[in-house]
Order: sequence, then C-alpha cells, then structure tokens
Amino acid sequence: MALERILNDLLKDVDGSIGIAIAGFDGMSVATAQSDPNFKMEESVASAAMGLSTAQKMMKDAGAGAVKESMTTTDAAIFFMRPIDEEYWLGIALAANGNLGKARLELKKALPRIQKELQ
Repeated sequence: MALERILNDLLKDVDGSIGIAIAGFDGMSVATAQSDPNFKMEESVASAAMGLSTAQKMMKDAGAGAVKESMTTTDAAIFFMRPIDEEYWLGIALAANGNLGKARLELKKALPRIQKELQ
C-alpha cells in the first residue's frame, strides 16, 4: 500500500524516529511503520487520538481556533502529531534526542501525498 511506503520513507528520513502512524480520531490505525519493535504502536495510537481530540475541543472552547500541531515530550521520547483533515491525523514518535525539526518538515511535506492516498 502506498501509505505504508510513505510512512517507511518518513521513518528512514527522520533521525531518531521510533514509529509513525496515520490514524482516525477514533483511535484506529490506517497505516503504521516502526523502527523499534518494542514500541507499543496500537496503544500509542489510541491514546494519541484521545489526546489530540481533547486538545482540539479545548482550543475550540477557548476560541483559539483549530489545532495545527500537538507535541508531548517525555524523558524518553517526543510525540508529534498533526491533523490531516477532520477525520485523520499523522503522528510520529521520536527518541528524546530525535530530530524534531526534520520530523516537522518531512511530515508537512508528505501531507499532500498522504491526503491524495486517503481520498
């Protein structure tokens, strides 16, 4: 599938990437790729969808507009997410020393190809 190919390319292009996913706001994965076999992809996707949905509601309630990006950092990792449209989002997990700037750039550049595949 073309989506998996896009995700695998992104995973290779971003230093420190652990896993990447396209998922629905319902928490169901559409496509995933991961470089760390110990990364709990499905659990992370489900939790991330809930967190991103909450952030969207919070910003709407505050009158701050739509969420463009969301990021959570931990001791061991960085989780970066970007809505694709009203139904899907794209997220990447990086090691704490991963290249966040490159991840943001590459995900933004890949969005048109991903949107085309989701149509």
